[in-house]
Amino acid sequence: MDPLKILLVDDSKSARYALRLQLQRHGVSVETADSAESALQLIEKQPPDAVLMDHTMPGMNGFEALEILKANQATAGIPVVMCTSHEEPSYDTQARHKGALDILPKSGAPQKLPEVLDEIRSVLAAKRMPAAPPSAEAGEPLTVSADTLLPGTPDTDKT
Repeated sequence: MDPLKILLVDDSKSARYALRLQLQRHGVSVETADSAESALQLIEKQPPDAVLMDHTMPGMNGFEALEILKANQATAGIPVVMCTSHEEPSYDTQARHKGALDILPKSGAPQKLPEVLDEIRSVLAAKRMPAAPPSAEAGEPLTVSADTLLPGTPDTDKT
């Protein structure tokens, strides 16, 4: 299985460095961007499996970039986790309403990172699963005949 590919977006060089090291310790392949604008360009060229996005950055902020990603059909399915020092419940609600998968508080990143990575992997695994075949109404058994399974097979029960 290929390592998880995450784009880490933060205007702080030290924050990018620290979180990149933590991600790499968890076997994640990390690319970094120092602004939302450069992140959007990278995503257009080479979409990552997921994005960890800082909220407060010069120029375009993380919420603005999140809205652009979620509005574009080609990038709407990429899980985005907001990395922030905002830890109030209203921020969490607002971020999820805009399409963020989760929040990674900067103060608790080392403790919460494994949970966030598991959540990203679960979302990606669910997207990769093949669609279920059509089935009977809920609670009704699905009936399949031999002809359905083996079309064109002669009926050997006839004498």
